[in-house]
Amino acid sequence: MMKHTYLLILMMTATILALPACDQTKTGTEKVVDNVNDALDRRPGEKVLDAAEDAGDAAKDAGDTLKDNVNDALDQRPGEKALDAAEDAGDKLEDAGKEIKESVKDAY
Repeated sequence: MMKHTYLLILMMTATILALPACDQTKTGTEKVVDNVNDALDRRPGEKVLDAAEDAGDAAKDAGDTLKDNVNDALDQRPGEKALDAAEDAGDKLEDAGKEIKESVKDAY
């Protein structure tokens, strides 16, 4: 009787350990249905899922903004020299436009 109990416990343990290995992958049709339900806001727990997606998007945007601000502060933006040259050219064009405007006013 004792051997049967140990054998039963051994078989149950093996079954319990083996069950998680039975991964249930979705078929192509199931994936399409999930994507359609997502697009039409028909997923179970839609409000919670949308809130989580919005929170994730907001966190990504905040991270991007923080990264840009740090790079600006450290002058390490990609293409920093080109950006500085463009800013300088814009300032010079603005100054030239003001001078032309003043010259036209003085001419009349």
